[in-house]
Amino acid sequence: MYQILIADDDRHIRERLRNRIDWDGLDLYLCGEAADGNETLALFEQYLPSIVIIDINMPNQNGLEVAQEILNYDSETIIICITGFNDFDYAQSAIKLGVYDFLTKPLDMDDMKAVLRKSIARLDSIREARQNIEKLNELAKESLPILRRTFLQGLLDSVYTDENKIIDRLKHLQLDIQSSFYAVAIIAPRLMSFSQDQIDLKLMALSQTSLELIQAAGFKCLSLFDSLNNTIALVSWNNPKSAQKIDEIFSNIRNKLLFYFNLDIYIGIGSVVSQLTEIGISTADARDALDYRHLFAQNNIVNIKNVIRVFNKTHTNYSVDKSFIIACFKDRNMAKLTDRLKILVSNVAFSASGNTEKLKRIFIELTVLVSHMAADVGVFSDTIHNLSDPYLHIWSMERVDEMINWFLNLCQNLIDAIEDKKGKQTNRIISIARDYINENYANVNLSLDSISDHVELSPVYFCQLFHSETGVKLTAYINHVRIEQAKLLLKNTLMKIYEIAESTGYSNPKYFNYIFKKQTGLSPKEFRLSDGSCDLQSNM
Repeated sequence: MYQILIADDDRHIRERLRNRIDWDGLDLYLCGEAADGNETLALFEQYLPSIVIIDINMPNQNGLEVAQEILNYDSETIIICITGFNDFDYAQSAIKLGVYDFLTKPLDMDDMKAVLRKSIARLDSIREARQNIEKLNELAKESLPILRRTFLQGLLDSVYTDENKIIDRLKHLQLDIQSSFYAVAIIAPRLMSFSQDQIDLKLMALSQTSLELIQAAGFKCLSLFDSLNNTIALVSWNNPKSAQKIDEIFSNIRNKLLFYFNLDIYIGIGSVVSQLTEIGISTADARDALDYRHLFAQNNIVNIKNVIRVFNKTHTNYSVDKSFIIACFKDRNMAKLTDRLKILVSNVAFSASGNTEKLKRIFIELTVLVSHMAADVGVFSDTIHNLSDPYLHIWSMERVDEMINWFLNLCQNLIDAIEDKKGKQTNRIISIARDYINENYANVNLSLDSISDHVELSPVYFCQLFHSETGVKLTAYINHVRIEQAKLLLKNTLMKIYEIAESTGYSNPKYFNYIFKKQTGLSPKEFRLSDGSCDLQSNM
């Protein structure tokens, strides 16, 4: 209901408007009547009506002056002016002023009602637009964490190439990270010995502790979790000398997490960059540093600058040397891996003096990387090569073909072990899922989300995995289990059809009938009749 104010120095006009219009029927409330301009403004300030009917010619202040003050206060107020036939110039001024509509004397009540209905529709549209804006603002607030995470992920992955646009986006998302220097650190927690509930608490402690200690040291920090439960921390600062504190800060983080939360971590620290567009370089370097944790870690921390110094590599050839071989290993493609390795060895062999030692360092590097990748899925290289120190073994080799064959044999054995473990793990996951479905088929809330949560996989990945391993879509399997149970109940009980539907997880009996007939070719009633084991007349 909207409030309306009548302002006219003619008492008879005010009475006609008051008595001849069904205000309740229009969903309007007449909050007051005024006889001059000053009284009109006083009543407006008191009630703040949405609609004001005002005569142009009034004592003290004329209607246009009052309308101007009202619209200056609230431009969305509906002003309906009443004019005489001789007030044409006033009417034109009223339109320019922003008056919504005007009527001429003598007033026609039908015309007034029509204008009021139009005014109400206008107010309704304004209210709806305002509500929509409020909803959008609320949605924006709710979506802000998602938008921030998406943008930060793009920043870490070098998606954005325009420095100014990045700065504008940071301001829009209210992210405070802009500084003179940036570095990315990846914190990898060791979580294998913890339950899922414990993991959630450990990750919360990791995120909070890291942020507190980094900020306490005078750095800015933004962070997010990746799919492996690693924390990726983007750190920034302005003083060039502050870079010397980076390793110390992360050492403190590791010590605190280990002491207070019994959580051990590995940390890979990327290179220091000075542009927002270069943050992706530091991210890639942090991942590379983390790959070397078994070889270079001091207090479980690896800084990329130490790796580069030892292997005498620039960022460019460092990345190229690794990426070809590792990509082939990830794809389980031994043929391409062999070809790429021979190309790499050939390039190094003709590049410079001292190439044998350089090759040894490369093979040690690659062994660390593939061993680490295998360890991430639970396959440990020491069970494959049976060596206490494989790196010393590589260093003792003198022939290049011996290095190649040893490394290729290691890769093949690791790939075989990974595939074997993956197959066993997949079978175990599918078995757990099937058991869960068999135990919970009667629950109407049984769904992809609840099942994937039970097996601790993402819904999309689990759905694809289930289909690829069983050849059956998950929903089809759930319906199969439910219908098989429904068959047993139809054969062996006197339960009503709708009761059987409910007891097998279908809240809608019609949908149950549809699925049952789709799978069996018979309706539940027809199936029961064909079996003949129950007194059907009392159960339909």
